[in-house]
Amino acid sequence: MTRHPSFLQSVLFLALCFLASCGHVMPGNFWTELHKKYIIQNISDQGPWGGHREILWESNKPMTFSVPEVIKFAQSHGWKFVDSSYHYSSQSKTWDISNSKEAPPPFQNAYFDKWPQTDWRLLRFDSKGTKESEAGSGEFVTSFGNILVNNDGSKMMFIHVWGE
Repeated sequence: MTRHPSFLQSVLFLALCFLASCGHVMPGNFWTELHKKYIIQNISDQGPWGGHREILWESNKPMTFSVPEVIKFAQSHGWKFVDSSYHYSSQSKTWDISNSKEAPPPFQNAYFDKWPQTDWRLLRFDSKGTKESEAGSGEFVTSFGNILVNNDGSKMMFIHVWGE
């Protein structure tokens, strides 16, 4: 005699599958565990085809956030450090990639411009995910996770966009 799973068993199985996949639906969720008490903004929007997450940390104490700590934390979660660049508040919306190059901001549609402007060091990480290069293009590129740390280490931002 063959036993078929009950309706309840099927529902429980599907619920477990959904819960197991949650870490993949919203990549970068682990950043909410870093310096949790200093998070003052946590904006997250995700759907079945992609989303974005933006986190702002702020401390009254300089050197709360450090570049080596951020790189180590990201790598401990499987993200690979790619490169870094600088943004100076006097440059408006350009980024200093090397001593002689400037480029537009490395992310779009972020709340970054709504938050206080200061001098930042940008750290880019390969999140092992992809995002659509332009809406509707069907062409996908690496989805970089971006961490920005201000000069005195009292502010830090995370910006990540993934999917379509």
